[in-house]
Amino acid sequence: MFKLRSGFIVGGLIGAAAAMVWARRRPAAAARLTEAVSGMGSRLAGWAVSGWVNRSWDKAADAVPKPSSDTEANSKSNLNKIEAILNSDPALKQEVSRIREEASDVH
Repeated sequence: MFKLRSGFIVGGLIGAAAAMVWARRRPAAAARLTEAVSGMGSRLAGWAVSGWVNRSWDKAADAVPKPSSDTEANSKSNLNKIEAILNSDPALKQEVSRIREEASDVH
């Protein structure tokens, strides 16, 4: 394992030295190559980020519960339960009426 790492490091150093010598001999070509590599890196990063975002959105979309056909019936049932709770407690009903009046005054 150590030989693999040291070989990678030595190869990188040799490649960097060769690139420096080549850049000194042909600065225009080195500039074009640097620009091309930079552009490829930007496009690759953009592609990776957009792929990550798209996967995240797909997962989020899958997590959202799908509406069912009985949603309206459940909603009416829940509203009826709330109405029954309000009717069973006069003080609560009065407080809710006061809050509704305040809310209608604001709008």
